[in-house]
Amino acid sequence: MNIKAKALKFHKMIGSLLLLPLAWTATTGVAFTIVKEIMGNKVLGKSILHLHTLQTFGLHKIYPLILGVSVLVALGSAVVLMWKTPKKK
Repeated sequence: MNIKAKALKFHKMIGSLLLLPLAWTATTGVAFTIVKEIMGNKVLGKSILHLHTLQTFGLHKIYPLILGVSVLVALGSAVVLMWKTPKKK
């Protein structure tokens, strides 16, 4: 199995695992901005922020690290997939 095939397999796996956490982060981030910054509700905004970082579940110290590293791995495998190999003559 060549490196691109391995990268594609890994990229699909990481991408599938990242789908829900990224959707959660994006949704709660947008909700926080709308509620706190636009509507001015600081109390509800703080609650949404706690959900955004998973502080509500006690995962606020590890969640950003895991999510960030996972995104970097997915980006790295995407770079490998996009890399053009020289054609043999």
